[in-house]
Amino acid sequence: VYRRGAPDTFDPHALLRDLKRIRGMREQDEATTEGNKLSSDDDDLILLPGFDHAKGDPEPEKHTFDRTRHQVVICEGLYLCHDADGWEPVADLFDLKIYMDVDSIDHCIERLKIRNQATRWRKLPNAAKKWIKSMP
Repeated sequence: VYRRGAPDTFDPHALLRDLKRIRGMREQDEATTEGNKLSSDDDDLILLPGFDHAKGDPEPEKHTFDRTRHQVVICEGLYLCHDADGWEPVADLFDLKIYMDVDSIDHCIERLKIRNQATRWRKLPNAAKKWIKSMP
């Protein structure tokens, strides 16, 4: 079963740790998450993972946040205000939250199908067509 993108396929604990480090907050448990180096809370440079839909997997240390240069952080994601699956404390770290409601879930699914066809499955057109047909 294709699960990528479900709330439990992300690492909300690593996100929470990284957001706290960006805000300059001390972290009680500094255990590292695989592929994501943990700098000390006093460091100005914080390495963060990224995601490339064309590759289909997270990329460790893709982005660098520099507290001496950046004053605003914009986070975008489906589960940033989710209230289950370990995401509960994440929303409290944001000063401003904006929720965008859509008129039609069908419209979102159609856009997802197009994105997946253009990225994840571009080398496997038959697999893309099969996946698209399996969507509701």
